[in-house]
Order: sequence, then C-alpha cells, then structure tokens
Amino acid sequence: MTVAERILTMDDAALLRFRDNVRRLQAAPGRQQNEALALAPLIEAEVAVREARKPPKKTAKPTKAALAKKAAAEAKAAAAAEEAEEAEEAEDPNESEAAETETAEPN
Repeated sequence: MTVAERILTMDDAALLRFRDNVRRLQAAPGRQQNEALALAPLIEAEVAVREARKPPKKTAKPTKAALAKKAAAEAKAAAAAEEAEEAEEAEDPNESEAAETETAEPN
C-alpha cells in the first residue's frame, strides 16, 4: 500500500498530523521534499472532503439576558436621539415655526 493510498484509511487526527509533517518536510531539501510536494495536494483534498462531510456547527442562540441588554441599549439610543431633537428645537423655536409656515403656505 502506497502512502497516497494510506491517506484514505487514516483517521482525522492522524491525517492532520500527517499534513503538518508534510508541510514541515516541504522545506527540507532532497527526496523528502519531493515526496512531500507530491503528497500535499492529496492530503489537502482529503482534509477538505472530510470537513465538507461534517455537519455544520450549531451557533449559540442569544440568551434572554443578552436580548434584554440589546433592547435596553436600543431604547437608550432612541431616547437620546429624541432628547437631542427636542434640545435642538428648544434652542431656536422660531426656526421650526418658519419651516412649518414655508411648507404650509404654497404659492
């Protein structure tokens, strides 16, 4: 059985260790480098196939506390925006009245 044929029979942990060793040997001079360069694409393809077969990882649902915190932050931001708008109107009440009369009196 050749090394390339053994790749298919390795378990996931052994395959990942073998991939790490092949990557290390790619920098070594000589025969080992040539073999490592030939095996690297086969190993990477097998790792990709195995990763694709795995079921997707479950994502954590936000907790009630996190949802409440987010809602509180949104409410606080909305209140701050409303307060800023009111403060802007309070600074120059004539400006807002002038804007209203301009839109209310079409010529």
